[in-house]
Amino acid sequence: MDTSWEFVGARSKLPGYPDLDVDTARVNSSMDPASYQLDGKLPGIGYFIPQDWREVIYTYHSAYPDTSSLEGMPVAIRHLGPDHQVIFFCFPLYFIQEDQATQLLHQALDDLGMYPSGVEDGEDEESMPASFSLKQNYPNPFNPETIIEYELPKDSDVEIIIYNILGQKVRALVKEFQKAGQHRVHWDGRDQKGKVVSSGIYLYRIKTPEFSQTKKMVLLR
Repeated sequence: MDTSWEFVGARSKLPGYPDLDVDTARVNSSMDPASYQLDGKLPGIGYFIPQDWREVIYTYHSAYPDTSSLEGMPVAIRHLGPDHQVIFFCFPLYFIQEDQATQLLHQALDDLGMYPSGVEDGEDEESMPASFSLKQNYPNPFNPETIIEYELPKDSDVEIIIYNILGQKVRALVKEFQKAGQHRVHWDGRDQKGKVVSSGIYLYRIKTPEFSQTKKMVLLR
């Protein structure tokens, strides 16, 4: 098996970064179908050798996870040290699904201090949220992914957790300190281990030191 032809996405290792999937339409349209049979897989994607000073953002997701030696290898890293900051990806974002790539870029720019989630310099403070708020996800019902939006009137520690109808934890989408402002997070219908969850009713909860709220959403496969 030629492992250089098996990349179908990447799995997030850090809060704020969505899981990624290859946009099969872009892959197929960019290659000569007479010469390539990619079937939505992106060729030639390498990986990093882990280093202590680097944080792994994404790991390799193979079309053949049970047999691939590349499954779980680092493909995106960051270093946010006092001396220098860097974020590096082993794969081209052009071939990633657009909404996922957009969220990734926003989070990366935020990490580098170039796209703050809160008030931009010179922005009118009246545009800041007046209170904590958790919005209804959209679309709802959804398949395979949905977006959750929420508002923070002040900088705060934030958790966004997905639970099943039995109250069992399914996925932690956010668990970090965030700036005041409007935020959004993407859920792709996978659990903490990257497995696709079944159809049903799920709960999503926001929790800060001063606020907690839970809403329902429906996944239909």
